[in-house]
Amino acid sequence: MKQSWQISPRNAGIGLLAWLAVTNILVWLVYVTDWWILKVPLFLCIVFLPGSAILRILKIVLRTSTVAVLYSFGLSVLVLMLSGLATNQLLYMIGIDRPLELTGILSVWDSITALCIGVSTCLHHRPFYLTRPSSRAALKYTITLSLLSTLLPVGAVLGAFRLNNGGDALVSELTLCYAAGLIILVFLLRQRLTDQVLAWFIFSVGLAILLMTSMRGWDIVGHDIEREFRVYSLTHLYGHWNIGLDRSPYNACLSITILP
Repeated sequence: MKQSWQISPRNAGIGLLAWLAVTNILVWLVYVTDWWILKVPLFLCIVFLPGSAILRILKIVLRTSTVAVLYSFGLSVLVLMLSGLATNQLLYMIGIDRPLELTGILSVWDSITALCIGVSTCLHHRPFYLTRPSSRAALKYTITLSLLSTLLPVGAVLGAFRLNNGGDALVSELTLCYAAGLIILVFLLRQRLTDQVLAWFIFSVGLAILLMTSMRGWDIVGHDIEREFRVYSLTHLYGHWNIGLDRSPYNACLSITILP
């Protein structure tokens, strides 16, 4: 029989609010120190927190945690885009010339996320249950492989940085050997691993291969991304997104100019 943790709606709401508070702390720490190590947990907070709250509002029952992560990521990115557009338009209308500065955009994102958390807490009156592995062995395999898989993209990035700085390919080669070893290990343990862990492993391998090539070089390559980066640069310079700053037929596709 599968065991599970019971979490009350109140505790879930408190947990999401604490998550929001941690996100704000990370934002200001990154802004003050610019430590890259803090940008990783900050990215994870931004791309999963709003979506998690919205999933609770929608009361969508998802079969697996992998699907929940996917939906949460997509909804969080949607909130990030819409909150940025709202900040850009509304604050500019009330006389703020640089609405996309940190204070403005963070305030709007915080307000929308806190609203989602509040609504999700009010709509839920029953506790929900978080299923945990039925045995310690299954939990051990899950945690171990998840951590080992996470090291793959890290090794790919470090290898690309080493090559970009004129070093040799040792780190990249070790990462490829490490990936091959993990593939063999996963094949041998496939009967003891859940579908979610296997999906995470496949994603990590694919991401590592992608980063090994896409992060090579310090320059921007490609005519499309060069235009997108120009739009970003102008937006960052003026603190306000205006499609008229860079007039081009390319702007007809707003999704390409907004998302960057």
